[in-house]
Amino acid sequence: MNIVIIGAGNIGMLMAADFAHNAQNTVTLISAHPKTDSTHLRVFNPDDSISFEVDVAAITPDYDVISKADAVFITHPTFMLKQTAQRILPFVHPGLWIGVVPGAMGEFYFQEHIALGARLVGLQRVHAVARLAETPNSVYALGRKPELFVAALPARYTFEAKKLCEYLFEMPVVTLPTYLIETLTPSNPILHTSRLFSMFKSWEPGMTYPENFLFYEGWTDDASQTLIAADAEVQTLCRKIESQSDLNLSGVRSLKDHYESPTVEAMTAKISHIPAFAGLSSPMKESDGGWIPDFSSRYFVADFAYGMKTIIDIARLMDVPTPTIDQMWEWYVSTAQPEQIIADLPTNQTDFIELYQD
Repeated sequence: MNIVIIGAGNIGMLMAADFAHNAQNTVTLISAHPKTDSTHLRVFNPDDSISFEVDVAAITPDYDVISKADAVFITHPTFMLKQTAQRILPFVHPGLWIGVVPGAMGEFYFQEHIALGARLVGLQRVHAVARLAETPNSVYALGRKPELFVAALPARYTFEAKKLCEYLFEMPVVTLPTYLIETLTPSNPILHTSRLFSMFKSWEPGMTYPENFLFYEGWTDDASQTLIAADAEVQTLCRKIESQSDLNLSGVRSLKDHYESPTVEAMTAKISHIPAFAGLSSPMKESDGGWIPDFSSRYFVADFAYGMKTIIDIARLMDVPTPTIDQMWEWYVSTAQPEQIIADLPTNQTDFIELYQD
């Protein structure tokens, strides 16, 4: 199978290596700035031992390789999806699989591609926790998920999407009943934003912090309280959409269920002790001898201005109040003053629901 991976970051590098590990595949990795001429990739275990090494066909900045691909997987953050979608459009051909990892908001950017005969497959979450190593073309696989959850558009290709992902990722795959589940999954847009709001809601220009906080290991009850309240608002939104359509959103699992943590205290204990997240710092930068929030980080740009804003816009469309999410959003806008905010959703309920039909 001829596969193209767009994005040589953490998950893109690992996907390229994983797919190329199957000798039946030809894998090309698209990177805006390849760090070496070598096409040799290495995957490390958490203990620094080498899991495996493999060669890809090419590492290139050129998108025209997509014209001969069977599948292209995009690992860019959500705030780059619109630009990436337009970049690949000239190379789309009937039958091409376009994978979005994670799949949230893919339905808003790839309608032209679907009209040309492409098929969209989205992963609800990444298949593994990955971190680039200091050595070029090397990546750590820090924890692989036991199974994948995927959805497809047009919806009639869902079974084919399942078989594709089972082949490529070599792991069990569960199909989701609708692609909207991916966009409403409250992982980063609620998980990350709750922690960021809790950490920085009192920050003002001129303030500095003495250190860069550990993002997960320093998780607090205040962050958990915000997370649980915002998560409940997403669940209310899902029930409202189900009541006004034939969409099944049961796959949008509450974070309380996902983390098996029904209380504030249990949530804090759980998130702060996840081994794969150990040592991860916060999106901060040095300034005047201290540390301040880095509002250019994808934690802010992708998770607030795209992930959270999408949930808010859908909630407005469905007339569902989201006071906790609104409070975080209003803080973000007033403090970060973002230049880039998603503005690509349908403006009425009928058009919105039709996006997810066969």
